[in-house]
Amino acid sequence: MNILIAADIFPPSVGGPATYSFLLLRELSSMGYTISILTLTPKRLPHEPAGVFRVIHSFFPLRYFEYYRLLKKHGQGVDIIYAMGPVNAGLPALFVARALRKPLVVKVVGDYAWEQGVARFGVKELPDEFQHKRYGLRVSMLRWIEQFVCKRARAVVVPSEYLKKIVMGWGVSAESVHVIYNAAPNVHAQSSETLPSVLQNRKIIFSAGRLMPWKGMQTLVEIMPELVAHDSSLHLVIAGSGPEKETLVELVKKLKLEHAVTLLGKVEAGDMQAWFQQAHVFVLNSGYEGMAHTILEAFAYGCPVVASNTCGNPELVAHEKTGLLCEYNDAVGLKKAIIRLVADQDLRGVCITHAKEKMALLSQKNMLENTINLLKRFVRE
Repeated sequence: MNILIAADIFPPSVGGPATYSFLLLRELSSMGYTISILTLTPKRLPHEPAGVFRVIHSFFPLRYFEYYRLLKKHGQGVDIIYAMGPVNAGLPALFVARALRKPLVVKVVGDYAWEQGVARFGVKELPDEFQHKRYGLRVSMLRWIEQFVCKRARAVVVPSEYLKKIVMGWGVSAESVHVIYNAAPNVHAQSSETLPSVLQNRKIIFSAGRLMPWKGMQTLVEIMPELVAHDSSLHLVIAGSGPEKETLVELVKKLKLEHAVTLLGKVEAGDMQAWFQQAHVFVLNSGYEGMAHTILEAFAYGCPVVASNTCGNPELVAHEKTGLLCEYNDAVGLKKAIIRLVADQDLRGVCITHAKEKMALLSQKNMLENTINLLKRFVRE
């Protein structure tokens, strides 16, 4: 089977879709499939894999014209086109698939219109409420594109049941939306890195993610005075960069929490392991997660989890089994859950054990097999 992956981002760009595309290229090629990737990321890797093609134009119209042209060129002899997202990659991939009469499968890892609306166009609502409201022209156009593409693809792949419901709400039939859970990360040996000296003998509350408004990082900072009053050894560490960074910096100063909160900024993927392994608890107080890869990382490295009970999180975190759940931005609930999971050794053991069992179900082997079987199905039709 010859597969053309229409990617938006690809390494050295970072992010879940880039990692996923690289994984497919590496693993499916090793299994004997012919894989080629076209990406909008212009920068090349030091050791560029075979089969990767890049759009080098940065000017908006030329960039997408070139993407379409190269998709059509490299799509001539393929059996199927697999687009990483319904907008930047999906729309040109749909036009090319129609022109070449190739089946198109689209992966959706989130509501792109909502994400862009929050980041750029003043949207305040969380995803569930967003689905039922009307917005301005730019948000409406993005929403129309993702729905237009998904309704015309042969299949849509999503990483959670929650996202399946979202995509079905766009008018895509249940039979066309396929849940294939993301693979859990491979566990490496215990990291040899040690915590900075100022964090030695501290109980680390760790959180990580892009610093966006819906990630709930402000609430984590705001509850630290009471957590430190309860246990002076507690220390919040936040990894990530994004639009909310300056807000968090100012909040830490305002609350005089420099001794209790560390903002790491952007942390490379290879350096995250040490933080997960040395943290006492990982907290994801997010108003939106399609399928949180950071929860899977915490599971992999034996770090107990406190998560908001929103979107895809409950599909991973079973309350008092693989972690603790609480309401999004519920300061009281978060404090209680963190204190409990830090102190209760029996509960920590239960959560770590069941998290490992959950990880076994989310193997890379299962994800690859399910993906290949789905693509083969539409090649044969």
